[in-house]
Amino acid sequence: MPFRLLTADSQNALMDEPDLQILTRQGEEVLLPDASEWIPLPAGAGLISLPGRVPLGIDAQGQVMEVENRLAVAATLAARLYQTRAAGVS
Repeated sequence: MPFRLLTADSQNALMDEPDLQILTRQGEEVLLPDASEWIPLPAGAGLISLPGRVPLGIDAQGQVMEVENRLAVAATLAARLYQTRAAGVS
C-alpha cells in the first residue's frame, strides 16, 4: 500500500494502520489519493489530530472502513510554503 493510514489515539500519539490505505475527500466524494499529487512533508510541516472526525481507510478488498476509538490526522503546512504573492508595501 503506497499511502498507509495514520490515526491518533486519545493522547494524540500517532498510530500506523498497516492494513488500511488512506482516502481523500473532494467535497462529499471519498477518493483514493493520486500519487502524482503528493509530496514529502517539507520542513515546517506538521501533523495534527482532528477531534470529532472519524478516520476512514480502505482495505485490500476495497472495503471502506471507519477506525473506531481513533482520531483522524491531517498534515498542516506553514503559510510560507504555499504563499503565491506578498503584500505590496513601500
